[in-house]
Amino acid sequence: MSTTTSIIAAALFIVAAPILAGLLNGMDRIVSARMQSRIGPPLLQPFYDLFKLFQKERIAVNKSGHFFLLGYLLFTVIAGVEFFIGGDLLIVLFALALGSVLFVLGAFAAGSPFSSIGAERELIQLMASEPMLLIAAMGFYVATGSFQAREILAQPALLIVLLPGVFVGLVYVLTIKLRKSPFDLATSHHAHQEIIKGITTEFSGPYLAIIEIAHWYETVLLLGFLYLFFRALALARRHRAGARVLPRNPRGQHERAAVLAMGASLFVGIHTDRWRGKSDCDPPPAREGCAMSLLKKSPWILHYDGASCNGCDIEVLACLTPRYDVERLGIINTGNPKHADILLITGNINEQCLPVVKTIYEQMPNPKVVIAVGICATSGGIFRDCYNTRGGVDTTIPVDVYVPGCAVRPEAIIDGVVQALAILEQKHAEMKA
Repeated sequence: MSTTTSIIAAALFIVAAPILAGLLNGMDRIVSARMQSRIGPPLLQPFYDLFKLFQKERIAVNKSGHFFLLGYLLFTVIAGVEFFIGGDLLIVLFALALGSVLFVLGAFAAGSPFSSIGAERELIQLMASEPMLLIAAMGFYVATGSFQAREILAQPALLIVLLPGVFVGLVYVLTIKLRKSPFDLATSHHAHQEIIKGITTEFSGPYLAIIEIAHWYETVLLLGFLYLFFRALALARRHRAGARVLPRNPRGQHERAAVLAMGASLFVGIHTDRWRGKSDCDPPPAREGCAMSLLKKSPWILHYDGASCNGCDIEVLACLTPRYDVERLGIINTGNPKHADILLITGNINEQCLPVVKTIYEQMPNPKVVIAVGICATSGGIFRDCYNTRGGVDTTIPVDVYVPGCAVRPEAIIDGVVQALAILEQKHAEMKA
């Protein structure tokens, strides 16, 4: 590979890898939603989430942890560039492992028990996955006689036939590297995770975005490893295409175009009534000339249930079900205050949960919005005169949106979130000014 070709390949990886991985992430979220009978978020939702994080306040728990994060991103990019310019696989795996170790060190530097547990689990997963990656590299060497990616790609033999066991082991390990359930032990996108967000607990805003970008680079690199097993098929197809030129089939082209159009309508979000169903809470059509900001397209909500009867709490959970499916609006229920944009509280505030609510509010990065859901959260409700009750949420922290009701309907909760998004955008404009 010439120097010019290497530079082009490296630049293409640096620019295109995050785009490709972001689209794959969006498709994965849509497919997961469809399997749950939901519509799911738009295809570009991962990009909305990423750019939203860059607009959040920078909170530094430990500045050395942010230095390790930059090292994690840098060495992951170096590993990908070395692979796609046809370099040595051993150097690729070394750089990839070094970046992962720096990520772990960044989590340990935060000093949080949750991030420390997540870092320990990440080390366990590294010790489980890295040996298999080395075995895959040695398998390529046995089959081709070289560790160089360019020479492995040039081999005419189909490597999946020569190395079926290595391929199966690598695919199994990729479920760990790609953080797919049930191997998302070190970090999880589910609010019910017992370690909150694990290794990413203490990172927020732009630093959390750096972690996501590095993971996207790593995803494309690992998919490149899988491509090595099937490279011979592409070479054989290119050889056949050069040997004969088939006449064009207009009917076949129209059929392929129809298939592509169906796939686009499935993933991009052109949803028919068959997928959407009849929902009572469909969002109103957007007004012409009214562009939504990234904060409005990617609201992450932290739900805290105070001293309530759990009636409103259940209604909040109903918003996540296929009937209402708030994820199609970009809403994510997160369990970490450092990652949340909106604090949604049900129930009143008593003496026991008072310090908890204050701590959660203080840990949320700006801009942030508080929603009081239910009559207990707005004014104290039937518990207002109890000896151990402070009253509504506004007696402890500032409240931006009140959603009264007993119990609150999911439609009213969604309407309150929509009003909170406008306030969130206003606070972001004031923060920039």
